[in-house]
Amino acid sequence: MIDRKEKRSLKSKKKVHQFLGMLIFVGFGVCKAQDTIQQRVLQGVTVESEAVREEMSAQKQTLWDWSYLHALQISDAVKFISGMAVKDYGGTGGIKTVSVHSLGANHTAVCYDGVPLSDCQSGQIDIGKLSFENLHSLSVEIGTGQYNDIFKPARLFASANILSVETRKPSLLQKPYRVQLLFKAGAYTLLNPSLLAEFRLSKKITLSISGEYLYDKGNFPYVQSYGGADDSVSIERRNNADVRLARGEINFFYAINAKNDWQIKGYFFHTNKGLPGATILYNPISKQRIWENNCFLQSQYQHVFSNQLKYKMLIKFNYAYLRYLDPLFLNAEHKLDNQYVQKEYYLSNMLEYKILRSLKMSIAQDFFVNSMTANVVDFAFPVRYNILTNISAVYRHKFLKISASALYTFALDTPKNEKKTQFHRLTPSVNVDFKLLKKDSLYLNLLYDNIFRLPTFNDMYYQLVGNRDLKPEIVHQIAVGLSFYKSLINSKLHIRLSANFYYNTVRDKIVAIPTKNLFVWSMFNFGKVNIWGADVSSEWGVFACKYLKIKILANYSWQVAKDFTDILSSTYGHQIPYTPQHTFVAGLGLHFKWFTVSYNLLAVGSRYKLAQNTEINRLEPYFDHSVGISKNLKFNKLEILFAMEGLNLANKNYQIVANFPVAGISWRIKTGIIF
Repeated sequence: MIDRKEKRSLKSKKKVHQFLGMLIFVGFGVCKAQDTIQQRVLQGVTVESEAVREEMSAQKQTLWDWSYLHALQISDAVKFISGMAVKDYGGTGGIKTVSVHSLGANHTAVCYDGVPLSDCQSGQIDIGKLSFENLHSLSVEIGTGQYNDIFKPARLFASANILSVETRKPSLLQKPYRVQLLFKAGAYTLLNPSLLAEFRLSKKITLSISGEYLYDKGNFPYVQSYGGADDSVSIERRNNADVRLARGEINFFYAINAKNDWQIKGYFFHTNKGLPGATILYNPISKQRIWENNCFLQSQYQHVFSNQLKYKMLIKFNYAYLRYLDPLFLNAEHKLDNQYVQKEYYLSNMLEYKILRSLKMSIAQDFFVNSMTANVVDFAFPVRYNILTNISAVYRHKFLKISASALYTFALDTPKNEKKTQFHRLTPSVNVDFKLLKKDSLYLNLLYDNIFRLPTFNDMYYQLVGNRDLKPEIVHQIAVGLSFYKSLINSKLHIRLSANFYYNTVRDKIVAIPTKNLFVWSMFNFGKVNIWGADVSSEWGVFACKYLKIKILANYSWQVAKDFTDILSSTYGHQIPYTPQHTFVAGLGLHFKWFTVSYNLLAVGSRYKLAQNTEINRLEPYFDHSVGISKNLKFNKLEILFAMEGLNLANKNYQIVANFPVAGISWRIKTGIIF
């Protein structure tokens, strides 16, 4: 006779054998190759409810409430996440990328409603292309994103960090529709109307449509200095900083039954904007322009076989067109008119299997093809074939959670009239969480992640930018963190605290530095970069009385990222460009019964625009203060919104990127209706 323990043991072994069989079957198509290279993407910050906060990690940060953050775009909200750095290349239409712990934008994946965004040209996702008005949540995870969900595409495990952006999903229980009409206006001729409409077509089918148009002349005044502190200055106006953009999105949700779910998203983005040049002495004129068209169509299907096994498939096609015109370029044609087209075909299959009550595993296999064409003489016309296979596991037992993954990356580059190159590499990651207190949410987190990133098409092939001698990056990421959450005084006081200490090593770090304007950059390898630092964050919520709710946010980041390539070099031991040692952000929101008042502070320490840390290359620290007031009125089924904001109250034309000043003091208003 077989006792109950033996039966459970045999049953568990059978489940393991079944799962291993599926792994072998799905992973069979992965090819062998010769070199060892892997591509990585970037990550961001997380937004989650009070209930989810019970399971915390110092490597994951969340921000649900941005009502007291003065945000026109997603990038404005991301600035208030600890450890995040937003590079804003000027004005409303400027490129906006995110970086975590000085690893660069290429190591932060941007996940849009569960599907990774891509840009094979630069590898850097411009989050300025995403709408703020249909936003539901933002989340950032440091590491490979295994904290609560391993049921993800393999591509998301190929990133040092993940910024997850989730849009609104219709929740129409009382009526079959919801319509939101908003209009924003601001200084320097900012006009921004937007629409969000949600419909319940049947019990199983819902639909949402969103769109917006934005125009900004961007001709703000700035102070032009002609030397040192005692030299003369003049007041100039920024020119060629205008932007016109249109954005549209449609989402289709079909809950087929309890076990099957299907979603389709269509997205379109168009912009026509000027490229304001660097503020060079006695030459304020810029004529360069950029036109961009970007559209994608993605579909997600999920099937639940049982409580133990589920399957998901993602399909996506992405098209992006970019035209860059410089009518003053010094060549035989007296202009430079370059046009680039990139395409991506993407397929991902995922399986998740719950082997035991405390153990589940998943496998994800992604296949995607990237290509780029251009009207440039002797262009390489590169095509890259990618296969990524990831195996992950999560084990939970009382106060312990261990998650681990192993990612295998295969890539084949086939540039026109050049030698084909194969790359492959296996990269592991491990994440351990300990709950230190039985009753309170105090967690200790340990993280190790290995990253290997290929140079992008932009890095290697772009005219005026590309450097075919670039080497791939190799990164090791180590972090230790503490996080604490407590609800006190009958849930009238909520406290969230976290501290994260990290050490990253980067070999052959790829750095992009703008030169003449925002399009013409130069690509460099820093042979070896060591990065260490700490993030400390706190968030307080106080229910003072039924008429007042107080929200307080304060984050501090300290980081040192130094070049240790060559001990004989003049840049040895110097901080790498555009990496401040100190960053502090704070937000205060006073939610009264009748209106809301808010104050935000962003303080960034000095940094250097070039590799040599000399005084002439030093960029001054800057402080950005802003205030706002908002009011919502409800009349039966109609809601009216109104808000006013005062921005950069210190009226300083500080420079995030050297010679590209931002606007001084300005204003913005917002009004709208929801019915």
